[in-house]
Amino acid sequence: YGINFNVNNFGLNSYFIGIVVYLSEIIAQFLSMFLVFKIGDTYSVCAYYGLSAFSLICLNFIFDHKTQPS
Repeated sequence: YGINFNVNNFGLNSYFIGIVVYLSEIIAQFLSMFLVFKIGDTYSVCAYYGLSAFSLICLNFIFDHKTQPS
């Protein structure tokens, strides 16, 4: 799953955070299905690849590479 966090790191009730995370995944699934049916397979796949490439590029600037294991 895309947003499967370790819910104990949030500092709140882990059951509540787990429910919020899994509900957001369900909403993302419905949104993805809507976009696929509305704009077509090709454009939605291109948009998903572009979004994933953008987020991977952003991760290079967010994380400190000295503290990350190699």
